[in-house]
Amino acid sequence: MSSDYSKQYADFIGALEKLFHIKSNEPIENMCSIITNTLISKYQLSIKQLTKLIHEAIRYNYGSGANYVKILEQIGADLTRVSDYHFETEGSIKFIVMHDQIDKFKEYLTQNSISGDIFLEIPNFRNNPYDMDYFAELSLIEACAYFGSVNIFYFLTSNHISEITENCLCSAIIGGNQDIINECLKKHKMDIDCLRSIIRTHNHKLLEYVLDNEIFELDDLYGEDWKWEKEENWMYDASYKPVYEDIIRYQNLNAVFLLFKRNKYYIFPWGAAFPQTIDIFKNNTFSNKHNHTKYGIIYFASKAQNSNIGRLLLESYNQIIIDNNEGDDECISHGANINEKDKHGKTALHYAAIKNSKETAELLISHGANINEKDNNGKTALHFAAKYNSKETAELLISHGVNIDEKYNYGETALHIAAEHNSTETAEFLILHGININEKDEYGQTALHFAAIKNSKETAELLISHGANINEKGEYGKTALHFAAESNRKETAEVLISHGANINEKDNDGQTALHFAAEYNSTETAEFLISHGINVNEIDYDGQTALHAAAINNSKETAELLISHGININEKDNDGQTALHIVVIKNSTETAELLISHGANIDEKYNYGEAALHFAAKYNRKETAEVLISHGANINEKDNDGQTALHFAAKYNRKKTAEFLILHSANINEKDNDGQTALHFAAKYNSKETAELLILHGANINEKDNDGQTALHFAAKYNRKETAEFLILHGANINEKDNDGNTALHIAVENNLKEKADLLISHGANIDEKYNYGEAALHFAAKYNRKETAEVLISHGANINEKDNDGQTALHFAAKYNSTETAEFLILHSANINEKDNDGQTALHFAAKYNRKETAEFLILHGANINEKDNDGNTALHIAVENNLKEKADLLISHGANINEKDDYGQTALHIAVNKNYKEISELLISHGANINEKDNDGQTALHFAAKYNRKETAEFLILHGANINEKDKKVKTALHIAAENNFKEIADLLISHGANINEKNKHGKTALHAAAINNSKETAELLISHGANINENDNYL
Repeated sequence: MSSDYSKQYADFIGALEKLFHIKSNEPIENMCSIITNTLISKYQLSIKQLTKLIHEAIRYNYGSGANYVKILEQIGADLTRVSDYHFETEGSIKFIVMHDQIDKFKEYLTQNSISGDIFLEIPNFRNNPYDMDYFAELSLIEACAYFGSVNIFYFLTSNHISEITENCLCSAIIGGNQDIINECLKKHKMDIDCLRSIIRTHNHKLLEYVLDNEIFELDDLYGEDWKWEKEENWMYDASYKPVYEDIIRYQNLNAVFLLFKRNKYYIFPWGAAFPQTIDIFKNNTFSNKHNHTKYGIIYFASKAQNSNIGRLLLESYNQIIIDNNEGDDECISHGANINEKDKHGKTALHYAAIKNSKETAELLISHGANINEKDNNGKTALHFAAKYNSKETAELLISHGVNIDEKYNYGETALHIAAEHNSTETAEFLILHGININEKDEYGQTALHFAAIKNSKETAELLISHGANINEKGEYGKTALHFAAESNRKETAEVLISHGANINEKDNDGQTALHFAAEYNSTETAEFLISHGINVNEIDYDGQTALHAAAINNSKETAELLISHGININEKDNDGQTALHIVVIKNSTETAELLISHGANIDEKYNYGEAALHFAAKYNRKETAEVLISHGANINEKDNDGQTALHFAAKYNRKKTAEFLILHSANINEKDNDGQTALHFAAKYNSKETAELLILHGANINEKDNDGQTALHFAAKYNRKETAEFLILHGANINEKDNDGNTALHIAVENNLKEKADLLISHGANIDEKYNYGEAALHFAAKYNRKETAEVLISHGANINEKDNDGQTALHFAAKYNSTETAEFLILHSANINEKDNDGQTALHFAAKYNRKETAEFLILHGANINEKDNDGNTALHIAVENNLKEKADLLISHGANINEKDDYGQTALHIAVNKNYKEISELLISHGANINEKDNDGQTALHFAAKYNRKETAEFLILHGANINEKDKKVKTALHIAAENNFKEIADLLISHGANINEKNKHGKTALHAAAINNSKETAELLISHGANINENDNYL
């Protein structure tokens, strides 16, 4: 039966076999005749279908590519995809291999050193073979297999120049040379790609061979189908596609019949894609359990526009498909589900609309096809009818109640799509049936916008004539005229303006159509807009004119047009940029020449003072810099910060531009407002190559900025090791100091740059060099807790006990700034733990003063004298109490600090606590045994202090803990005398209430009442009298 079918359609099968195997030297007239008479006239293949097949043939028969182009031309096909396609000319290695010119190949070998790993490009037949722009690279031996060049193939293998690769077999099948195929089969087995190549190249004999020998299983025909369910990326590997799709795509009808001969179910249901299989489906029944695809039989018939098979299937369904007692529902779902969808979500009705197959569409609708069914993008059949201008199908759909205003995922109606594809007839039909002409998609665009974008002039006219809002704005405020200008759609722009479009309408950014025409170099449209009166100097909300827009995209022709029509060439935008600034940034040398030649101010400055030359340097636009300087740009022009173009080149390491500037007399030592030269910038921004260039051209390597810092200071500060090393090797003064006395080493240590410090020291940096206040680098390491850097310094001999101007060592700094790790390191490396500064303070004093608990504890544990006094006699405890550091005081006491130790004024820590009114610390001191009645050099106890400084709560606490309330100082004053002198009534009342002798006299015989009277302490005097003070008591002077 199969042979009968093959004979019946032998002309079709033979025509495609011949098409795919045409020889390069074969006349094309016979082939063209077969195509015209057989494929076009008899079998109704469209030019579009034939064009696709010929494109595929080129991939598999590249050597005959020139013939295929001629055939396309003869049948009137679109040559766009092959117009720029270049086939090999005689003499090239590819041509030699292609035509198996063994002698020339040997000659080529004698003149060129090549090996088997040379690669030749051919149109890609692997993976994703659906675009002429994709190419595959074949090794030399694979190319021989592909072209069937048996002589060169044997030469390569016999001389061991190339090994037969896995890809050789697939290539050999394409080439069709049986000898090469046999050689490859000795090394490798056929895989699924080989089967694909056999089918795609219409190699019928080989296909029959692999089927007879059962080399592949049925699963190989369908087996990859399941992968579609997991494939999320549309850039899929084509090897995932089921093999039957190749049979359909390449119209290999003979493969259909060969498979049918072996098992009729092999072609079910996809065989319905071939109109020649109608007799098979008419005369056979099929069971749905043998459907190994994801789709039903109606899907395949409708997609291929086989209306005869479709009608047969729908009208004679029960005779064609039996359900095997599995139930009608099962049968329908796996057999002829009329709304079955493919991987794109398209139903048979979608494909009928795409093909404008009204008859098929009508058949499908009559059998219950869902007229409003959407694909994965939300498109109905009406959307596709609009896209492909399938007017008749659109009419049918509308007549059967399709939702005319239905939107797909991006909010577009069928009218949007008709406008986009200039489907004027369908658009008109949609409008006449009431579609909303001004409907917007989710971007706010109407059908008129789409017509403008795609230059659908006729559709645009139609839309306007039916009331489309010509000035309607879409997303970002663009009108149709903006879109027309952007896409250089002059014809559509003419239509819009002639129908009253506002020529100066602005979008949300304030841009007119002229801005868009300029930006996209739509010169013709720009000229048309200007001729119709658009404001050529209109600025957008950024202050930019159309000339700025032209500059952004290097639209030279449009820029020239704008200038010729009087646009202000020096107009500045809101940032102060002119068009010249922009073209320099974009490195548009020709446009820069154009602007300058028409009067652009070459030294015009940006808001921050940068001229065009600054931008050229910043963005490394050497060619544009040359243009600017050749036209007189001031090479030493400064911006607002005093920086020249050379500073910019140094900052951004633009070596070539810097060299160009220097060669054109840029002042190499020019300083900016901070006194920094280009070399400072190169060091700061690690522009090593530019730094080298500057030094080689005489830059002052030790030049100082306003802070007295050299380039080496900058290299140290910003950790530019390579630049620092280069500066040192070229004579930078390694011990140079800035205005604060910092050397590069100080800065490196401050920033914890261990490697940089090591580098500087290794090149002779004075390790004990002092800062203006006498700090050496080690002080900095201690201050900023740079332990690792401190290790480097000490390992190179830094004096660990070196003092600054205040007599402080690094250990003092570590204690002061709580650099615990560095303090530990210093102590462990023999730093004098009890070393005193000029005020007599040790590191422990500092730890106490600045509340550095951990450091203090470490110092004490490593032998710090806890009772060491400073020049004022203060111990660490005095200082801790002075600063109200209770925990620190507690720590010191717990480690044996003398709680009653006195300073030079005879004051203990308790005196200080009371003086400062630190009640909690006072309690702490007393609880640890502080002598509550201890006297200072004036004989005063803590209670005297409480009275003197009006510390009522502390006084009460002292009294409660046993303070002698009538204790006298050297002037024989009690606390009550002092309270009375200062009119501290509450303190006086407290003292009296706790038994103070109210008439006690001082050394002059004066009582507290005398003191109150002398100091006019009225309230206290009243208190004293009320408590029985002798009002008539005489002092020693009466």
